[in-house]
Amino acid sequence: MAEAGRVCVPGGDYGAYVESHVRRLEALRRAGIVERIDAAHWRLPAEFEARTADYDAQRGGRVTLRVLSTLDLESLIDANGATWLDREIRRPVARKS
Repeated sequence: MAEAGRVCVPGGDYGAYVESHVRRLEALRRAGIVERIDAAHWRLPAEFEARTADYDAQRGGRVTLRVLSTLDLESLIDANGATWLDREIRRPVARKS
């Protein structure tokens, strides 16, 4: 697992991880769902989850999206009790043979 800043990336390829998300956002931009502000910033609508689910359904894709926390990452750092992030960190990593 690679870490860039505070983001841990499964598989350790941070560049590929970021690039895959940028490609997805570009597809959503072309569909009129998100707006690119500049090279590193995007504007997502309040109904982002519903609109992307509709977009994927129209394209025949099956995507499941779950909101794991309504708190932003900075708030999760100081949150009392186990958060989804705490559970993710404690989850055993499957090893490839």
